[in-house]
Amino acid sequence: MSRVLLASGSEKAGEVISALLKQMGIDTVVRTNNCEDIRKLIKNFDFELIILNAPLKDDFGKDLAIFLSEEINAVVFICKAQLYDEVSADLLPYGICTVANPLNKTVFEQSVKLILATQRNVINLRRENIDLKNKLEEVKIINRAKIVLVQSLKFTENQAHKHIEKTAMDRRQTKVQVARDILKTYEM
Repeated sequence: MSRVLLASGSEKAGEVISALLKQMGIDTVVRTNNCEDIRKLIKNFDFELIILNAPLKDDFGKDLAIFLSEEINAVVFICKAQLYDEVSADLLPYGICTVANPLNKTVFEQSVKLILATQRNVINLRRENIDLKNKLEEVKIINRAKIVLVQSLKFTENQAHKHIEKTAMDRRQTKVQVARDILKTYEM
């Protein structure tokens, strides 16, 4: 299902959380216990979710969680119940889900599922955003080519549009390829 990076300063807690994740159907859980390993791992592997069970061996982990939230949108931070309110208030603006320890199995599972679903939605929205930007750029190029045809060949806008469409069909090219050729020819 998902590749999860689990960092826990406590070996026993790491085993419990790992078992919970496997029960949820998450088959790939990469475990570590310190910040340095996490930084190396995120450079070499893609993770859908990162879970930090504080404190880690070399740091509490809150600053690392904030850093990770900029790299990956799916971070769950687990801390002692006494620290939950303070830590949650600090991490919430970064979109980091904070869970109190000792873990409530249901709350933990719901948090993980929600974060993973949100992560997938964000990825889809980013793809859509890139597609829309590309389409907008193509429209700009085609419109610039139409303007060049209007100015250089005294076409009407409709004639310029039809010329680009017909040339694209005749050459078996996209309208944007034809538009680029027109711009190369007339803007020199």
